[in-house]
Amino acid sequence: MTPRLNLPADEITRAAQWLADVSNWPDHPADLLVHRFDLKSWQARKAVEKAKRMQLLRRVHG
Repeated sequence: MTPRLNLPADEITRAAQWLADVSNWPDHPADLLVHRFDLKSWQARKAVEKAKRMQLLRRVHG
């Protein structure tokens, strides 16, 4: 079975993509995501980790 390519991004992924595009992160990026994207704190922490991985992949495969 092949994965669907046009899956809508969930809120955590959307927040992570936005954060990964920010050049200078604030001291508490999860707090920013809680307010900006109306996430729960656990979702914001997950988005921060995902954003870190996204930035790493961009640097490696840039």
